Amino acid sequence: MGKKINKRLQKAKDMTDKPIPGGYVTYQLLDAIRMVTSDINRDIEAVTRLSVSEAEFYRLLAKFSIKLQQIDKSVSDLNEIFRTK
Repeated sequence: MGKKINKRLQKAKDMTDKPIPGGYVTYQLLDAIRMVTSDINRDIEAVTRLSVSEAEFYRLLAKFSIKLQQIDKSVSDLNEIFRTK
């Protein structure tokens, strides 16, 4: 009887550790994507209103690239959650 309970407890633990579609982890990832895209949009609007030096322009491009990589990471994490459903 002890082995049966341990197996059930292990199965329950495995299920709770795994992110599920529509769970709080997916909503956190979606919020992260929204925040980064709003930052990018805000920065693009600011840049279009100003004239910046060439060095500053390339710095901003690097900043956009890093933010896009963050979005890609969140999207791949979401894909993983939905694929292992």
